[in-house]
Amino acid sequence: MKPIFLSTCILFSAVITALAADSNMGFQETIQSVEQKKSEVMQHVKRKIARDQEELACVQSAASHVELKSCHDKFRPPQRSDRQENRQDSRIN
Repeated sequence: MKPIFLSTCILFSAVITALAADSNMGFQETIQSVEQKKSEVMQHVKRKIARDQEELACVQSAASHVELKSCHDKFRPPQRSDRQENRQDSRIN
């Protein structure tokens, strides 16, 4: 009886150790995944900040309504209805 109990305990501890090592690997992969996503988001935010700074410089240097509108056209996407019209035009061609 003792040898069966002893071998069961050894087997159980080996399984627990293997599961623990596997769960740590999953944790490390999760940390790397979070760090990668964080890096991607930070790059996206930095690009948006740079674009906003360019828009700010354009608006600050505008001396007329025409130049101000030019900044708006350059940095702001067209309204939704304009995009739909463009999409319809491309389907026709």
